[in-house]
Amino acid sequence: MSKGFGSWQILTGEYPPQMGGVADYSRQVAGGLAIAGADVHVWAPQIGPGQSDEFIPGVTVHREAGSWSHADLDRIGSTIDRFDTPRRILLQYAPNAFSRRGLNFGLARWLAERRMRGDSVRVMFHEVTYITKPGDRIARRVLAFAQRRLAARLLRAADFVDVAIPYWNRMLRPLDCFKTRTYTWLPVMSNVPVVADSGGVAEVRRTMASGGVSTTIGSFGTFASDVAALLAEAMIPILSGHPERKAILIGRGSDRIASEWARAHPELAGRIMATGACSLEEISRHLQACDLLIQPYPGGACSKRGSLMAGISHGLPIVTNSGEVMEPSWTASGAIAVAPDGDSAAMVRLAEELLADPVSRARLGASGLALYEDRFALRRTIDVLIDQDKTPTPAEVPCV
Repeated sequence: MSKGFGSWQILTGEYPPQMGGVADYSRQVAGGLAIAGADVHVWAPQIGPGQSDEFIPGVTVHREAGSWSHADLDRIGSTIDRFDTPRRILLQYAPNAFSRRGLNFGLARWLAERRMRGDSVRVMFHEVTYITKPGDRIARRVLAFAQRRLAARLLRAADFVDVAIPYWNRMLRPLDCFKTRTYTWLPVMSNVPVVADSGGVAEVRRTMASGGVSTTIGSFGTFASDVAALLAEAMIPILSGHPERKAILIGRGSDRIASEWARAHPELAGRIMATGACSLEEISRHLQACDLLIQPYPGGACSKRGSLMAGISHGLPIVTNSGEVMEPSWTASGAIAVAPDGDSAAMVRLAEELLADPVSRARLGASGLALYEDRFALRRTIDVLIDQDKTPTPAEVPCV
């Protein structure tokens, strides 16, 4: 294998053209490893009729995961055995992506067996478990408990452990029998490449500027109900009384939210636009046409928010909120404007301050882009993955 990296076997519950944050992340990591010289194989579930896998040089996609059953994993293992050593297995883990209602203990057993056979096992925790809330049904609490037990098994099977956000450390640390283990923070990079199309961006801006509009305030995401409710609390007051401002909602589900807002606020007719589901290129063009992004998140901004990563990678000034899962470094970075959790009025005030000060907006956007390039870009993740010189924790240390 070129450059001595051996083969990389990436197991993921979703992979493009399947949609999802883990799918996009897995594709980027696979491509990045291939560029670095590795022989990359991706194991994923089947895709639908008429769909096909994107060709990426150095990456082979195997649609043989089935339902990740014992038989499926045995079949995958038999094929992996044909590759030369060293073999590196990288699991892109989110509980519900591997069937069995997020309780696929067979997957953990299989990984432990692969490790005992000499393969290097690395687990990337995109999620750890369902997070229970007061008032949750007993069934939900039992499920969360069982998923934590599965996470503990995965920890024991792994040579290396990565987390999408440091918050997961709080859940994993009590489950880890290797109390001295180091978890590597591998933030989720943006899945929206910056498109170099000044003409296309100018056309979007011309469309947005119709009717005398001079300021465009955007928001990017999938607009789940909890996010949409928080966004409305900030965006509607920002638009009200300012006919020179227009909102653009970017991404899947945005057209539904725009229609709901227009019905609830007829005075804003013509000043709330939406792209609906669109290509990554169109997302990039619309992001570049924005003067400011409003990005509220239940639980707070954090490095696993793909929409946040897309905004800062485009050099855009962003107003968001703090919360339980937010990394403390965001506040100190000066890369985003952060309002207290649950304080939509504070988000509005921050947005108004930035809208009144183009220099501060430009400075905030530049700080975000610099932080992204330094800490979150794909090359940082690839550098960590190919540097596996440290000694892994022995597999046979007993758990108590």
